[in-house]
Amino acid sequence: MDTCPVPYRGDRWSLAAVVMVGVAAVVVVVVAVVAGAGGTTVAPAPAPSTPHTPSPTAIPAQPLLGFGFSAVEDPLSHQVVVFGGVDSYDTTWLWDGKRWSLAHPRLTPPGRFAAASAYDPLTGLVMLYGGRLGPGDVVDDTWAWDGRTWAELDSGTGAPPAGEGSVMAWDGVHRQMVLVNSAGLSAGQTWLWTGARWARQQTGALPVGLFVVGMAVDPATSAFLAVGCCAPGNSATSTWSWDGGAWHQVSTHADPPAVVGLAADPTGGSLLLCSDPTTAATGRQVWTWGGSDWIPHAGARVPVIPEAEVTDVDEGHVLLLGSLVQASQGSPQPVHVWSWNGSAWNQQS
Repeated sequence: MDTCPVPYRGDRWSLAAVVMVGVAAVVVVVVAVVAGAGGTTVAPAPAPSTPHTPSPTAIPAQPLLGFGFSAVEDPLSHQVVVFGGVDSYDTTWLWDGKRWSLAHPRLTPPGRFAAASAYDPLTGLVMLYGGRLGPGDVVDDTWAWDGRTWAELDSGTGAPPAGEGSVMAWDGVHRQMVLVNSAGLSAGQTWLWTGARWARQQTGALPVGLFVVGMAVDPATSAFLAVGCCAPGNSATSTWSWDGGAWHQVSTHADPPAVVGLAADPTGGSLLLCSDPTTAATGRQVWTWGGSDWIPHAGARVPVIPEAEVTDVDEGHVLLLGSLVQASQGSPQPVHVWSWNGSAWNQQS
């Protein structure tokens, strides 16, 4: 299952990376823009600065989360793993296809939001990278979820730039874990996981000002694609193809606005993309990748304010996680799950 962690929404990141995960919507939160990095911070909140054992708390029926949580499927445990987010910095929630449960791992990463995440089929681990801690500090550590608890894989030595501007995805074509770190005033960087640390791919630079918001393998063409915004001199969404060593821009005629989710759709055998523009008359849209261009799905609308889009391999459909009301700092919202049947969304929780 692929995800699009932490979409960039003009003045902040909101999710991710996703999986999977828009670039035009402005969400009203208490933020301060970080010069040249496109990142944001939130007002200081109590969050752990070192790994710790979470204290037992009352368990609600479903997650009550702010923006910026990470979501990815763990195929071995047949669960979607949801971690962090504003106002829920160090919580780990699990969705088993029918109900939510709050995990109580022995160890957990320092609480954060806007972290990149993806599943590594070579190790059977869910990986989590970077993000921003509750008090505002950015981090560059790497963690792994084994179905029961978290463990630190790398403390950040020689790692990609710290912060919440990263998207991670498994490239099944070249059998690589790819992490793209978007940068505001310098070229974006591409890093590959060696099994113990991140190694920069020197030929994997992306244009200055391009923020990648989603990456996934297209089931139809077996191309590893990334969607981002905005290349210099162009405010539209752009699509990029990875050949295992470098990125190449794909020429398209239709460019979805404000991309907030990207995942492989088993029902249609293509990539499924969600957009959430704040000004477009069409509203939140669903798009599919036709092999050479993006095609709007007539009549299909995104039913919630999307935060994460995940491929559910077990059930053979795409899951959409989001809330009915926009979450903001101090105002977390219940997370709802919807599944895509190839033509419409069906609510699961």
